[in-house]
Amino acid sequence: MPTGPPPGLGFLPFESAELELPDGTLLTLFTNGLIGAGDRDVDPGLNCLAEALAAPAPTSEDVCENVTGALLTGPPSDDDGALLLARTHGLDAGQVASWNLACDPAVVADSRALAVRRLAPTGAWSSCNSLRKWCSASWSSTPSATGQSPSGSGRSGRTC
Repeated sequence: MPTGPPPGLGFLPFESAELELPDGTLLTLFTNGLIGAGDRDVDPGLNCLAEALAAPAPTSEDVCENVTGALLTGPPSDDDGALLLARTHGLDAGQVASWNLACDPAVVADSRALAVRRLAPTGAWSSCNSLRKWCSASWSSTPSATGQSPSGSGRSGRTC
């Protein structure tokens, strides 16, 4: 897979790739601050990430706990870390929408409105409200390393 700028950095060039993935494939996007936390080199961090992702976990939340428990074990780093997980599943043609949008930040509001109109009749938009609010907050503020895992339990757990 081609590598690119960390998720959320924006406006930097990146390569795209198209892949056929079987249902249930776990996609993992992360920043170097996650795998290079503390004084760990990136290569051992990648190995640790692979081990944590391979550990049995019934839910995405459990996968996140495995990863953060394995990688965020020391004191907070100067670099922030981000992890985004998505599991694939097939969609019927009626569940797919496609729009051509200009490469212009001014179309963000239009694209959000298109998504709301498409998702609202399905009820899916109401379940996305917390994600939408989080995304809006993330774009308007700079995240910082807090030393807390998503569960608020701190940086304890299995080490690699």
